[in-house]
Amino acid sequence: MGTVPKRNLQNVSDAKVKTTIMKIKSPAPRFSLLATAVALLAAKNCLHAGSFNSDFNSGLPYGSATYGNANVSASGGYTNSGCAQLTPDIGSQHGTFIITNDLDSGTPIASFTASFKVLIGGSQRWNYADGMSFNFAPDLTLGTWGFEDEGSGSGLTIDLDTYGAVGDPWPAARVTVNHLQVGPNEIYVDNLRAGTFVDVVVKLNPNQTLDFIYDGVYVCSNLDLSSYGYTPAGGSLFGFGARTGGNWESHFVDDLTIVTQTNQLPYVSSFGPQGRQASTPSALDIVLADYASQVATNTIVLKLDGATVAPTITQDGAGNTIVHFVSAIALASGSQHFVSIGFADNRIMP
Repeated sequence: MGTVPKRNLQNVSDAKVKTTIMKIKSPAPRFSLLATAVALLAAKNCLHAGSFNSDFNSGLPYGSATYGNANVSASGGYTNSGCAQLTPDIGSQHGTFIITNDLDSGTPIASFTASFKVLIGGSQRWNYADGMSFNFAPDLTLGTWGFEDEGSGSGLTIDLDTYGAVGDPWPAARVTVNHLQVGPNEIYVDNLRAGTFVDVVVKLNPNQTLDFIYDGVYVCSNLDLSSYGYTPAGGSLFGFGARTGGNWESHFVDDLTIVTQTNQLPYVSSFGPQGRQASTPSALDIVLADYASQVATNTIVLKLDGATVAPTITQDGAGNTIVHFVSAIALASGSQHFVSIGFADNRIMP
């Protein structure tokens, strides 16, 4: 119910060192777009990565389940394709979608990247409620949770809060670990209730910092979770939940991709532009961060729409490698593009 207070709460190459690359396709209804590329790195002799990928066009994905009022629909998703609908646009709804398979068979992860499309909207024009959540926890309840927008379990939750309680900077996001607040009390998120599908990225880095990107905007960047006692636990599951009450809205998830990594190796620290807010002349910038080993700059391969391009590569002396590229061809307004990056570390060289 809207009046209930909140608690305070990578295709693997055949090189000596392997890179894993995930492409994220983004919608661009208003602006030119360079879609994001996220690369996770693992060495050949210790590769261990889990993955989940679904566009929901073939029904409920293997290894997943819906509970309560949630279901997988054949329509209503991005481009009116299949999707997971967490709640319909009516009151007193409770819905969850959970990946019931542990992607890493009990091994604690070092990092993960989850990318998906979200639509939060509905027929009401004021005081939507109550919101939805993204969760990663070892004790995620296989069912409904009562307060689905606030999450479940003792792990990581991102609560997308859409109810305008007094004093809240809503609509907003709240990051919690074991239901305890991490970082700012609430972080205002413009266009959270866009009424159209937007791109979302949740990225846990090997140093236990969190990036949360909503519709191309870094809501959280390098938010330190370790200082709040967070350590990913083996057997953790991913899940989404949503709730409505006296006020209501609809919640949809589509084009879900999750990649986990159990190796503490270099990672993509930031990337852009992304989302529907990208402008036509935007440069492509990706920052790779060293961790436990260093990026080998001579192994970096950047592709735009499948074609290899020649970026400018620099290092700042503080463990960051900056990859910068500006296309000589103007990108049409409203178009969408694909970027991929491959790289290796310096532990195993020819």
